[in-house]
Amino acid sequence: MSRLLQMPLLGWWSSRILLFLIAGLGLKYFDPLRVTDYWRAFPENVWLDGWARWDSGWYYTIWERGYFLSAEGFSNLNFPPLYPFVSGVLSWVLADSLKPDQAFYLAGITVSNLSFIVALVLFHEYARRCLDWHSADRSVWLLCFFPFSFFFGAAYSESLYLALALWSFHLADEQQWGKASLVASLAPLARIQGVLVILGIAGEYLRRREYSFRAIRLDIFKIPLACIPFLAFLSYEWVVFGPMANVAARERGWGPIGVPRIIGQIELLAAKAEHLQGSLLEPEVGGAFALAANAAMVVPAFFLSLYSLHRFGAGLGSFALGSVVMGFFLNGFESFGRYMCVVFPLFMSLGALSTRRIIFLLVLFLFAAGLFLLTFYFTHWYHVV
Repeated sequence: MSRLLQMPLLGWWSSRILLFLIAGLGLKYFDPLRVTDYWRAFPENVWLDGWARWDSGWYYTIWERGYFLSAEGFSNLNFPPLYPFVSGVLSWVLADSLKPDQAFYLAGITVSNLSFIVALVLFHEYARRCLDWHSADRSVWLLCFFPFSFFFGAAYSESLYLALALWSFHLADEQQWGKASLVASLAPLARIQGVLVILGIAGEYLRRREYSFRAIRLDIFKIPLACIPFLAFLSYEWVVFGPMANVAARERGWGPIGVPRIIGQIELLAAKAEHLQGSLLEPEVGGAFALAANAAMVVPAFFLSLYSLHRFGAGLGSFALGSVVMGFFLNGFESFGRYMCVVFPLFMSLGALSTRRIIFLLVLFLFAAGLFLLTFYFTHWYHVV
């Protein structure tokens, strides 16, 4: 097996099998916090049950009944359609042997894991081009064991989005701007921050033209065309549900965005600090630890995004910095780690900086410890998202 495949597959296998065991054995010997049937697609199967949690249910509602806006505040308007569509189509293959929701969740888990394998292969090759073999290897391990990388195996859209983002930058690296823009047009349909992939492709184009106006060609106009599918999706939501319905639904269901949310979470973090003492399996301690883990990512993420801008230029740098700023603005500390797990330039930067073996192993150990604990929390319905 070539080295281009060996390291990504080794990273995927070693990390996923450990998470699979943690989730399965954890549910076998420890009851989850929530027992709501709607959210548990596989209550009789501990090996699959933990990988369909929280937002997985919202994706299923999109496939089952389409988009809706409820008077109570919660809505699925915040979730783009690509991942539930791909998972739903694949679920047709399983429809004869499983209930509709089980078929969808199993299809979603399959899509996520296959997409993550593709993403790791693309990531390793891209990191090798930008850095070197050893840095690329380290980057893969850091991504696989990042504390919030359990999302790559769950019925969530992160893996699909990561694969699309990496594919786009691969094509941009080969200066195939039309194809890069076409693939990038799908990224916002997987996750809303996919608009930053388009921004990154534009930045990469300018970098390749050495930021010279005279060097710009007509092919630059292919890049803004990538916004059309996402604008069409937003137009559909605005026509059917009203202007800014997405933002309004998000604020009613998940709270405000921006500065008010950040201030509120700083107060919440201070209030939860007292719960960090005690058993890590206690719900209060687990919730406090998860929020603290998210908060601990903020400063390093900003630093690594600035380093990405310095090391890799406007393309990857704008994508990384924009993703960090957008993730922090929309969610504050909460879910910040989830937003960062798909920002692959951060892991390339960390892989490039971790040249001393002892530093790399220490970071990897801390990542793995956090990953194993947060995986247990996620699969047992602790609030980590």
